[in-house]
Amino acid sequence: MKIYWIENKTKKGPISVPELISRVQMGELTVDTLGWHAGCEKWMPLRELPALADCLHELAAHTKGESTPPPGGALPPLPPIPPAPAPVHIQLNIPANGVAFPGDPIEPAPIWARLTARLVDYTLYATLVMAIMYALRVPFNEYLIPSAPTFWLPMLFVEAILLNTFSTTPGKKLMGISISTIGEGNSLTFGRAFARSFSVMVLGMGCFLFPFNIIMMLVAYFMLRRRGITLWDARALTMPIRRVNSGAGGMITAALTLVIGVHLIGFFMQPWVPSMLDRISSDSPQLAEKLQKYMKLPHADKN
Repeated sequence: MKIYWIENKTKKGPISVPELISRVQMGELTVDTLGWHAGCEKWMPLRELPALADCLHELAAHTKGESTPPPGGALPPLPPIPPAPAPVHIQLNIPANGVAFPGDPIEPAPIWARLTARLVDYTLYATLVMAIMYALRVPFNEYLIPSAPTFWLPMLFVEAILLNTFSTTPGKKLMGISISTIGEGNSLTFGRAFARSFSVMVLGMGCFLFPFNIIMMLVAYFMLRRRGITLWDARALTMPIRRVNSGAGGMITAALTLVIGVHLIGFFMQPWVPSMLDRISSDSPQLAEKLQKYMKLPHADKN
């Protein structure tokens, strides 16, 4: 998404969303500066632009700079709607403890890379937790299975610690992704990282509750396509960035991790299968019978 703005009654731009937010934070522009992007019918304050409304909500009371031109002043003509832009290489605040990008250009992390990274992180977390419960012989509990929201709650703290310490996670590291902050002087504190992780779980994954998880993932996807930033990144003033020259090795490793992780999770859940089938059969005997045949388990003796 490209943004244009008016400065000294002159049209300026285009500029990317993260870069414009940074300028507002540094006081070069204000939330009342007139701006425009594709889809708007007229110049309007930056805080009212659809692509920036969420991003600038927290900054509205803390910026200074050029105010909106007085009414009646001649405004420059609207810029033509630009063609679909090529990937934008931007330089954001990469913390000293973040992922190093030695000489590589960077770009906002594409959707497929972000999704792959999160799937890898979820798989690694689920595999580790199930391995621990398997080793401790924890009895079956419906709140401890991967489909329960309570199963994923500890991951909020794990992810927040990793982001606060390294600005990345194992899955993001494989995909060459680091979480950068927007604006001068910002840092990814533990509280900020935890709030971001919590927002991802609620607004991005629907707390893993079907069908809300599907709905929220679709909403997040279309918002990212339309605005170039997710709601949780807009609130936390963060931006996932990625090395442009990331090799195929990370993707291959991620694919292997997903395949092996899913098989290990299934193996570690084997002691729970009888209890799970008993629970399912009480609600749906037909479904339990189908699962029993699918998993090639012996039938109980009915005589």
